[in-house]
Amino acid sequence: MPLSGLQRLSAQATVALLLTSCSSYAPTPGEATAKIRLISYVDTPTTFWVYDAAACPSSKKLVEAQMASVLPFDKTTIGMIGKSDRPPERTAERLVPANRALFLWLESGVGAIPGRPGYSCSVAFRFEPAPNGQYEMQFKLNSDQCSVRLLRLELDANGEVRRQPERSTVPVEGANGKELCSNSPRS
Repeated sequence: MPLSGLQRLSAQATVALLLTSCSSYAPTPGEATAKIRLISYVDTPTTFWVYDAAACPSSKKLVEAQMASVLPFDKTTIGMIGKSDRPPERTAERLVPANRALFLWLESGVGAIPGRPGYSCSVAFRFEPAPNGQYEMQFKLNSDQCSVRLLRLELDANGEVRRQPERSTVPVEGANGKELCSNSPRS
C-alpha cells in the first residue's frame, strides 16, 4: 500500500531523527574520554549538542542526542554509575573527549499550533571534562526560562553515588555552534 504525502514526510522525519540521535564522536586509540548523562525534565523534544571549543570557528559537532516521548530515541547506555530518575526517552548517555574545552548546548521547544503558542528554550555552557570523569546534566524548564545543572558523579567509600556540582562550567550566550564560538572565550 503506497504511503500518502504526509505519511512519507512522517517516515522521512522518523528516519532523520533516528540518524541524528546517535553520537558522532569516536575516540582515537589512547584518547582520554569522559561520560555525560543528560536527563531532561522537560516534556517537549530536547536536543543536546557537544562542540569542540578548540575547533572554533568550524564548530564541528562531536555529539548529538535527541530525546522525546513521542519520537524514536537512542537507548544507548555506556556503563555510567548511578541511574536516571526519568524514563529512558528522557535520558541519554554519551562519550565525550576529556582534557579539552567543550561547548555544550541544550534546546527544547514546540512549534505554535492554533490555540497554543510555541516556544523554544536553550542553554549553553563551556567546560573541560576530566579523564574518566562521569557527569550528569539536569535540564529543566522553570516558568519561562530553562536551566541546566552539571553534576560530577563519584562513588563514595560505601559505593553510593555522590552528585557534586561541577564548578568549572562557564555560561555561554548563543544559540548555535557558530554563535558559541564567536561569543565565548577561547581555550
